Amino acid sequence: TTRQLTAAPVANGLTFSSLVSGEFNTCGLTPAGAVYCWGENSSGQLGDGTTVTRFSPVRVATDVPFTALAAGYYHACGLTATGIAYCWGFDASGQLGDGTVADFRSTPGPIAGSTRLVALTAGYWHTCGLTAQGVAQCWGNNNWGQLGDSTRTAHAAAAPVLWGATFPRLAAGGRHSCA
Repeated sequence: TTRQLTAAPVANGLTFSSLVSGEFNTCGLTPAGAVYCWGENSSGQLGDGTTVTRFSPVRVATDVPFTALAAGYYHACGLTATGIAYCWGFDASGQLGDGTVADFRSTPGPIAGSTRLVALTAGYWHTCGLTAQGVAQCWGNNNWGQLGDSTRTAHAAAAPVLWGATFPRLAAGGRHSCA
């Protein structure tokens, strides 16, 4: 491939209302709620049902419209208008939140439980969401305590953090979370 040293439009003439980046991939959310991703795809992080690297945007394999996106190291998640989170990509630590731990899932699937979220953020191998009541919930890798539950035990499904507080916003870094 050729390196691009100046700004250039994304291929296919797509327009995005927001963008998120994983380690070696990018996903864009269209104003209509469709998601397109491109880049490295060894763990299904492009969500197109394959593990083929894409050099131009490919639509994520779902008709579910999203209102927000989050991207971690090798996974991504989308949030619907009704607060349901869907995740895809690498899942060795349960960061997809579906209650299982697998190598990866190459298409979007909903997180486990009936939790409704208003915001999502993703770190290296973990994901967090915020409820309308301001309760932070996290899932995935917890080797550094990034899930906020005072343990180092991973969770494959959303679990409330133990801070006992509510928050207006939250953010995840590589191996930490803040609210």
